Order: sequence, then C-alpha cells, then structure tokens
Amino acid sequence: MTLEELVTGLRDQGPTMDVPTAARVIGVSRATLYTAIQAGQSPVRTIKVLSRVKVLTESVVALLEGRPDVISGETASETRRSEGTAAAGTRSGVKRAPSDGSRVA
Repeated sequence: MTLEELVTGLRDQGPTMDVPTAARVIGVSRATLYTAIQAGQSPVRTIKVLSRVKVLTESVVALLEGRPDVISGETASETRRSEGTAAAGTRSGVKRAPSDGSRVA
C-alpha cells in the first residue's frame, strides 16, 4: 500500500479516529500513544469527547506526510490561534459557553 492510498483510506474513515487505530497507523503501541497524550507530548492532535480521547485524522496524515506544521500535537496555525486565548484559560482556542446559559460574544 502506498502512502497516498493510506492517506486516502484514513480520510475516508472520517475526521477522527480512536487512539488504538492512530497508534497502529503511526507505528507505536496504544500504551505509548496514550502515555504521550497524557504527558502533553503527543505527535498528533487529540480532542476529548465526554470520556473518550479521539485523534484528529488530519494530524495523523500530516505526521505521515512529514509536514513541518505538526508541532507537539498542534499545527502551527492552531498554535498561533490559541496563543491569543491562552490567557483566557482555553487551551484549544475554542470559547466555551458560560455556565449561566448566556451566550458567548
């Protein structure tokens, strides 16, 4: 299987994948990838959905293609975007809805 075929197959499966699948694709054990994620040193971007950790497919593709925009699990553009919100306490740069039910401006 060529890299192009692998990338096409990954993208066809959706925007996220589970950690064991991502670990298999990048050639590490799932325990190694979970440890890296918990330590904040994952080579791929992750999101948490309830109690599940999901890996963003595009970050796996970028890693496989050797794109230099993958930095510690974040793309360079996402790092720049999240820097402006880091002081506000949002790691991902996504504004969270207030707990009182009001809307975020």
